[in-house]
Amino acid sequence: MQLLKGIHAVDLALLLGDTLIISDVHIGFEEALNKQGMMVPRDHFPQLIARMEGIFARLQGRPTNRKKAKKLRQIIVNGDLKHEFGTISEQEWRHTLKFLDFLKGHCEKIILVRGNHDTILGPIARKRGIEVRDHFFIEGHGALVCHGDKLPSSELIQKSKIIIIGHEHPSVALRSGSRVEKYKCFYVGQYQRRTLIVLPSLNLLTEGSALMHDDVLSPFLKQRLDDFEVFAVEDKVYRFGKLGRLRKKDFSS
Repeated sequence: MQLLKGIHAVDLALLLGDTLIISDVHIGFEEALNKQGMMVPRDHFPQLIARMEGIFARLQGRPTNRKKAKKLRQIIVNGDLKHEFGTISEQEWRHTLKFLDFLKGHCEKIILVRGNHDTILGPIARKRGIEVRDHFFIEGHGALVCHGDKLPSSELIQKSKIIIIGHEHPSVALRSGSRVEKYKCFYVGQYQRRTLIVLPSLNLLTEGSALMHDDVLSPFLKQRLDDFEVFAVEDKVYRFGKLGRLRKKDFSS
């Protein structure tokens, strides 16, 4: 699904040229829940790998003039690769390194953008020689990639044509009688006359927050959101129209 000219949603990932962007993986989420007394099965990692394999399979089929598809130039993880704030759990050590090794097989370079959960990401990144950045600017696209939990400098915003954030875990909730179903989604709107794209979470254990009624987290979204376009992710990506219309039609919970 083309969200904007040259920018495609591929399942829960965003593709700009030869750059793939994912966000909010939250590896170690099950272990954190287990520590709180919630006995959930620890099967997120194999589901995550399977979901990413599906994304890479779709990319292999994208239009190309090359006879043989090549690796992506870079994959950007836009914050919250791991879940725990103040420590690195045993599950996080094992699975983040395995995940980075898996991604490396599909790209020339990995870039980790720091999220609010990434306070102790450095030791993991150093194991694989990857730099952790506060933000990343994609030259040629004028795209600023930042997690979205805080605003970057005004100079960076002014330099950008497109701003890509995560953090919010956006979803859309659809009502059928008393039944409500949530779907992860992309939001596309404006921030200070720049295109703003909000990425869905790659944490497969939760659908996220429906911004129709839930309070927003990101300072980028503390504005009127009615004109934001909603793209829901299920078997494919569906254009749902503007958030304001969804609110009026009471599609949300």
